[in-house]
Amino acid sequence: MIKCEYVDDLAEVLDQMLNNCARITEKIEQLYTRAKEKGLLKASQSPAELATDTHLFFIGLLHMWVKDTQGCRFRNQATELVKTHISLRRQ
Repeated sequence: MIKCEYVDDLAEVLDQMLNNCARITEKIEQLYTRAKEKGLLKASQSPAELATDTHLFFIGLLHMWVKDTQGCRFRNQATELVKTHISLRRQ
């Protein structure tokens, strides 16, 4: 569903989804904060921004995973895509 479909009765569903996304992003931010404290991230990187970026990355990957029913465009690359995403954040 896209945002314009969340009206009237479904407005509450959109709010719940956004709250869930915020909680997930907060948990990812905690992980990035710990990584930064351990010196695993570049000094210029913000755990909050990295968390949002990672959350959106996974949303996009999952979105394309569902569409790739044959497993030939995204599913077969998912592990490497995640590894690359993480390695780009490491010091």
